[in-house]
Parts: sequence; structure tokens; C-alpha cells
Amino acid sequence: MKSSLLKVAVCLVLAAAASRPVQADPAEAEDTAYRMAKKFVDKGFAMAPTDHSGVAGSGSAIEFLIPVNKGLDYVFLVGTDKAAREVDLYVYDDVGGLILDDRRRGRLAGVQFRSPYNGTAKVYMVMQSAAGLSGWYVLVGRRGTARPDSAVPTTGSGAAPVSGSNPPANTPPLSTVDPVGP
Repeated sequence: MKSSLLKVAVCLVLAAAASRPVQADPAEAEDTAYRMAKKFVDKGFAMAPTDHSGVAGSGSAIEFLIPVNKGLDYVFLVGTDKAAREVDLYVYDDVGGLILDDRRRGRLAGVQFRSPYNGTAKVYMVMQSAAGLSGWYVLVGRRGTARPDSAVPTTGSGAAPVSGSNPPANTPPLSTVDPVGP
């Protein structure tokens, strides 16, 4: 009888622990983003910390602007904490054309592309699903040398004008990156 009561008590304790809500942990999200970045650093990307981080609930969309230079490779990575269930990432050019997105299921997202223009990329991080509030952190990586005819885009709210948003024919294909693993 004592054994049965002990088993019931253990089950109740485990059930109570499992039913506790997961709390947002921005530090965990940042650590996750840096673990994701390791393989890109190994490929020659210079990763830059950003001020793009925070806490979001299901359905939240956060927009931020990243200056880009023609001919440089960029990677955008979103790391989240364990409260996140699904996060998506969308990258648009200066005139609103979709460059690339990562809408795969999961709590990590990442995209890589070579910029066909000078200007600003508009990036949206969308927390599709989370258990309550979830911490998130975005890292930006850059690789390559800007073309000599490329002017450095302005930072802040003004962006260099874009004469066209279609990439030239010799631009490497855009890709959704595997955000984890070697």
C-alpha cells in the first residue's frame, strides 16, 4: 500500500512540474543564436551582435532594418528559448519584394542570400506559436567584399534608393539555411 501511495505521489509531483508554464528566457535565446552562428563563422561569416532581441507571444511580428551592400553574402539567424514552438523569418528588399523566407516548422529560423543591391533589407521575425511568452534573439552575419562600385548604404531611417529589386542572372541562388548542426 505504501508503494502505491509513493507511486501516486511521484506521479503527482511529476505532473505538477510538467504543467508549470515555461517562462521566457532571452538569455537562452541569445545562447541558441550564437550556437547556430558557429557553423557560419566557420564558413567565413563575420557575425554581429544586434539589438534585435526580446520577448514575444504567439502571433507577434517584429520588423527591423539591416543595411546591405551589393555582392555581400548575408545570413540572418533567429534563436529562441524553449517556450517558442514555431518561428518564421521573412526578408524583403527596399521596394517590398520578398527576397527569401524560412517558414519551416520549428523554433529556429535562418536564411542566407547574396545582396543584389545597395540599400536596406527589411526583416520580419514572426513568432507563430509559443507557450506563453518566448525569448528571441537575431544575429546578422556578413561575408565577402563589397563591389568597388558599391556605395555603403546609409544607416538609420534613410535607405539608399534601389533602381531594381530583381537579382542579376549570375547571382547565386537564395537559400534557407539549416540553422543547426555542422
